[in-house]
Amino acid sequence: MRLAQWASGLRHTDLPDRINAYATSQLISHLAVVRAGMAHPLGQRLVKAFGSPTDDRPDQAAYVLAALSACLYYEDSMYVGHVWHSSLGAAELDATVREVLGA
Repeated sequence: MRLAQWASGLRHTDLPDRINAYATSQLISHLAVVRAGMAHPLGQRLVKAFGSPTDDRPDQAAYVLAALSACLYYEDSMYVGHVWHSSLGAAELDATVREVLGA
């Protein structure tokens, strides 16, 4: 619990440059995976079934982003699992890179 509280309070400026660079790279990679998923027939079927990730409903868009990022299985796995599918989709909807990374 203490670790989660500490981590949730971190801001972009609190992190070393190498960590900021890695986090930015991961975010860009995640966006590329979503874009690739949307261009693929499977991704197009997901969007047709569940709606666009740019719809006005952030909760629905987050689900679609998660599905699109997983449908081609191009993402990274960390020691705790697949963190980007569930944690970044909603944050990407209406935010800058610095906002997503906790600036």
